[in-house]
Amino acid sequence: YQAAFADSGVPLPPGLLLTHVEGAQGGYNAMRRLCATRESRPTALLCTNSVLLLGAARAARECGLECPRDISLICFDNPAWTEHFPPAITTLAQPKGEIARRAIDLLLARVDKKEE
Repeated sequence: YQAAFADSGVPLPPGLLLTHVEGAQGGYNAMRRLCATRESRPTALLCTNSVLLLGAARAARECGLECPRDISLICFDNPAWTEHFPPAITTLAQPKGEIARRAIDLLLARVDKKEE
C-alpha cells in the first residue's frame, strides 16, 4: 500500500493507513474514525480479513455510505458468506495451503542449515 503510493509519486494522506486493528469492533471503530476525521469520506476500504470487514461495513452504513455507490468494500480471505452479503464485496482469495507449505519449507531449510 505504502509502496504503491510512493511508486506513483502520490503522497500518502495521513490517517488513511490504520494498523493494529483487530476484530469486528476494531473494524467498526476504525471506519467510524475515518468517517469522522476526514473532510471527505473514503471511497474504498481494504480490510485484511473478513472479521474486520463486518464491523467496518456496519459503520459505513451508519455513516450513510452505500456500497458500491459510495464506497467499495474489499477484504482478504474470501469466506463463503460474502457471496450472500448485501451488497457485493470484493474479496481476495489467499492460497492458504500453499502459503503454509512454503512457510514450512523455509523454516525447515533454516533448521537444516543451522544443523550443518
